[in-house]
Formats: sequence, structure tokens, C-alpha cells
Amino acid sequence: MKENILSYHNDESIKNKYVERMRDHIEAGELVRGLGFINGRGCAIGCTLDKYDDAQYPIELGIPRWLGQLEEIIFEKMSEKKSKKFPLEFLESIPIGVDLEQIRPLLLIYILELCLDALDHDAFPDDHKILGDVLEALRSGNTDRLDIAEIGKMYRAHYGAVSDIIYIAFCAAKVKVKTALVDYMNSSIYSNSKFPKKYKHIFHCDLCADKLLQLLKECK
Repeated sequence: MKENILSYHNDESIKNKYVERMRDHIEAGELVRGLGFINGRGCAIGCTLDKYDDAQYPIELGIPRWLGQLEEIIFEKMSEKKSKKFPLEFLESIPIGVDLEQIRPLLLIYILELCLDALDHDAFPDDHKILGDVLEALRSGNTDRLDIAEIGKMYRAHYGAVSDIIYIAFCAAKVKVKTALVDYMNSSIYSNSKFPKKYKHIFHCDLCADKLLQLLKECK
């Protein structure tokens, strides 16, 4: 069985290198959205690596590739104000020498809990049960017992916000955190909220960014 890598390869000097690099890019005004890495300017991944290649995250930083991709998605979609410091906060929040795979189910649990709060339990009792089942499986670490095919049928039988929620549960059941997060941010769950529709993904993304940083800091 393949062992998971440890953050920053359990080496303080590696963390310091990438934190300082990101800080330098930010202070120089070189951290920008919508650009890989060109002429010293780039996105979260670009300014971390000085090139745009998320496959290097586990190799250079000891950070799982999916987590680097998640960082980039959040950076590109979050509020502009928070995006200016988020990649630095991301690197600083990661302890040295921990297995970051531990936060994958915790992120999925958080996203599903937000979905559960948004779902009309009385109107959709079966769907509420599906979410509850997936949450229980994630909390117990036993997703193998879930009937993923049945969950897939349920989301295809709905439309709008309910379909979005069940699809997120479907992704969570398959432990696909990146897909679940993207669909959560782009869903119509909060279409009736006080936030204008074109800004709703920013609200979702800022919430998820805060949770991600919290979970990273708590890793042991």
C-alpha cells in the first residue's frame, strides 16, 4: 500500500522557501487571477512554483495535487479582497510533516452540512435521508457501503437546487472533493438568498476558503 506524503516533506526549509516566494510575489504585485505564470506574474499555483504545473505540488511541497487544484479554484472564484492574501495564508496554514489527506472527508462533510441546511427537509424527505447517509458514511470512514448508483439515479430525477444538492452528495460519496466543491459553488442552492445571483459563488467560495484554512491549521 502506497504511503501518503508528508507536508513540506517534513522539512521546515521547504516551507520557508515557498512561503517567502509567495510573499515576495504578493509584495511585488505579481499575484494575479486568470494567468498561469508569465514573466514573473501568475496565479496561486504559478506564484507558488514559479511555473504553472499543479502536478509538482506533491513533488516539491508534499501537498496532494487535488489540494493544490482546490487552492487554485478558490483563489480564482473568491472575493478579490480575500484573494490577495489567500495563497500565502494557504501555505502558512499547513503544518510541517503532516498527512494532508486527512482533511479530504472533513471538507466534504462541511460542504454536505451546508447543503443539508439549504434543503427543505419536509418537501424532500428522501433526499434529506440520502444526504444524511452520505454524511454518516464520511464521518465513520465507511463510504464503501453507499449505493452510489442509486444516489446517481436520484440526482438525475430532480432539477434545480435539489438536483445540485444530490449531485454534490454523489460526488462526496465518491470522495471527489474538488468536484463537490466546484458544484457547490456553482449550484443554485442559494438562488433565493439576499446575495445577487452573479455573486453567489463568491459567498460560497469565501466560506469554503475560511474552512479550508481552519482544517489545515488543525492538522496533526
